[in-house]
Amino acid sequence: MKRRNYDAGLLAIFLLAVIHLAEAQTLSEYTYNQINRAQELIADNRSQEAITRLEKLASRTKANDFEHAVVLQSLGYAYLGIDRYKSGAQALEKALDTNALPMDVTANIIYVLVQVHAGMDQHETALGYIKRWFKLSEDPANKLPDPKAEAYLLCANILAQLERYAEALPYAKQAIQRAEKPNKSWYQFLMALHYELEQYREVAGILETMIEYWPEDEALWRQLSSIYIALKEDKKALATLELAYQRGMLRDEKNLLNLARLSSYIGVPERGGRILKKSLEQGQVASNGKNWELLANLWTQAKEMDQAIEALKRAAELKADPKLYLRQVQLNYEHGNWQGTIEAARQAVRRNDKNVVGQSYLLMGLAYMELDQMETARKNLMKAQKYKKSSRQATQWINYIDQLRVYE
Repeated sequence: MKRRNYDAGLLAIFLLAVIHLAEAQTLSEYTYNQINRAQELIADNRSQEAITRLEKLASRTKANDFEHAVVLQSLGYAYLGIDRYKSGAQALEKALDTNALPMDVTANIIYVLVQVHAGMDQHETALGYIKRWFKLSEDPANKLPDPKAEAYLLCANILAQLERYAEALPYAKQAIQRAEKPNKSWYQFLMALHYELEQYREVAGILETMIEYWPEDEALWRQLSSIYIALKEDKKALATLELAYQRGMLRDEKNLLNLARLSSYIGVPERGGRILKKSLEQGQVASNGKNWELLANLWTQAKEMDQAIEALKRAAELKADPKLYLRQVQLNYEHGNWQGTIEAARQAVRRNDKNVVGQSYLLMGLAYMELDQMETARKNLMKAQKYKKSSRQATQWINYIDQLRVYE
């Protein structure tokens, strides 16, 4: 249960208000003195003694509605001070039932009951009280102060606890409108209500507003980008993260990697490659095999083969993954870098992985053929012939070399 801690200091304030009420209204000297003494006991951390005194006084004042109401009010606050919420609520409700208290006091008690019942997870009861409180506050005849922003937020929270999200929305909006200055947690609450209702367009709008107020909050940029993706507005999602990056608001490794991946997904891998490379160089992203492999993929997609090969070389070294060494061989070969193919193939062969060695010897042999070094090419192809995956192709190229010899 969510408890509201009514400490001795706060209870003293409540009871002082009761004393002032007693001074303004007709109250017997005995009752006044007893309430005053109870206030002193509470201030002295002797709440149970105060409660015992007030319980006896409540029985004695039943004949006078006003005195009885004031005593019950004092008793209710005293109970709250020692976390006896149920007893406190009952005493305050009995005080209200007398209909003997001034309108402003009645409104204050009702508002306290809203908080107490909400704290005891009795949200339906709390909702009934806060609607009653709003009705009193909004009636000009009662001459009560206009409801503050916090009251609207409290009502919205109660409705949200009851999963009545659509009903909570106008109250949450009123709270934000009435607030003296923007409150981030209130905007987050309003956003959560829209999210529960799957109103993602509204969520995006709230996040846009929040970014205007709190542009330094990196999480807001990431959330807005994610919402745009949910709305299938991928270009907006990318633009959001890019703007955050340009403003220096994107610092978290996860967000930087998301920006790089999203660039690839949208079809602008070169942009993602530049960002990721810079992030790796500046230490914003961990220099590990996984991230260098991502960079290699981005450069490959962008057809920046020299950079892709270099990134893949770093990835292979860091991960010690034979397959990455083979990919390095393949990229060099596809790029027409024959000497690079040979050097990468030699490194791959040293990994001594049967799934990599045969293909590496094959591509090394083909690279030597391109360099017109047929004897060396044939030797490497014969090595490739020993491995199942590369055997057929190696045999074909060996036969091709042998035929060339016949015609020489």
